[in-house]
Amino acid sequence: MDEALALCRVSSKEQLISNSLDLQGVNVRAMAEELGVPIVKKWALHTSSKKGKNLKRRDLVEARNLCRTNKKIKYILFALLL
Repeated sequence: MDEALALCRVSSKEQLISNSLDLQGVNVRAMAEELGVPIVKKWALHTSSKKGKNLKRRDLVEARNLCRTNKKIKYILFALLL
């Protein structure tokens, strides 16, 4: 069975206070359910991410390593809240 990773991230205090992480969690779980895949690892972070400077972020490194070692992972799910 295919598997998924989930990444939820907010960068501002306002997003954190407004429960944006919780809403993103609901959205990625719904996506996983629609795809019929379990989420084997989920990150929920409050951190800023500068364009082009985030490739060494711990969550992204962990996700990349998990994808390399677990060939069942076919999806990385994330939610954008506009």
